[in-house]
Amino acid sequence: MKKIFYLFLILFLTSNKTFACDYTQPDKLKHMEYSRKGTVIITKTLSPLFWPIKPVKWIFNDKIQKIFPDNYVPQAIAGTLIFTAGMLKEFPYDALTPGDCDMCDLKADCIGIKNGIKETRAKKIKK
Repeated sequence: MKKIFYLFLILFLTSNKTFACDYTQPDKLKHMEYSRKGTVIITKTLSPLFWPIKPVKWIFNDKIQKIFPDNYVPQAIAGTLIFTAGMLKEFPYDALTPGDCDMCDLKADCIGIKNGIKETRAKKIKK
């Protein structure tokens, strides 16, 4: 019963604007572009730091490879950092100031992160 109550509470308190986002607005395009660029830059910066770990992962491939798959750790860290920065920008900053706190901005950030990870993965596959 509690789960149904919480579900209805979330559905009624969440604005309809959250479910229907217009990603053609300049603000959303800016969010997508900045999060894509940030993901690519952080991934390229962190990738050389994980090069010394690759021989260790190849030696202990059975266990370590499952925990830290090749080429995924820098993207995971970059995506987490960009999402956290977007979250901190939206909720404390925009909610406390007269700005517009919008869930669509977070969704646009997620789309940008996804595109940035796809871009870095495509470059690694081509090499």
